[in-house]
Amino acid sequence: MKTYCITKKQLDVIEEVKKLPNPFVAIMGERYGLPALYNSISNIPDGALLRYIGGDPTIKFEVKEKLYLLHRLDRKSRDIYFYIPNTGNPEHTFSKSCAFIAPLEDIKRWVTPAWEIKEVNA
Repeated sequence: MKTYCITKKQLDVIEEVKKLPNPFVAIMGERYGLPALYNSISNIPDGALLRYIGGDPTIKFEVKEKLYLLHRLDRKSRDIYFYIPNTGNPEHTFSKSCAFIAPLEDIKRWVTPAWEIKEVNA
């Protein structure tokens, strides 16, 4: 199995394209233009991306960026995590699996004095 390291944003685009009913047709469209996708992932051989989208199980992409979340303790010293539900209004949860996890640049947009930035252990 061959593993390639890419950014979270690149992985999100690749996974979105892969889930489409006709991914190879969609890649040629304006929204998922092939040149833009290839330019953003310059460290991957040309055929690897297309084989992955086609379902080749020998190719794997991993996020190379460190990921972070926002965390705080409540009055009872319980862990509370920041998350953004479908409504778009930030809320808190006790479940770490529901926490908003993103690269540091995205996390810094949401940080306030009440929340601490914590690295997610992979």
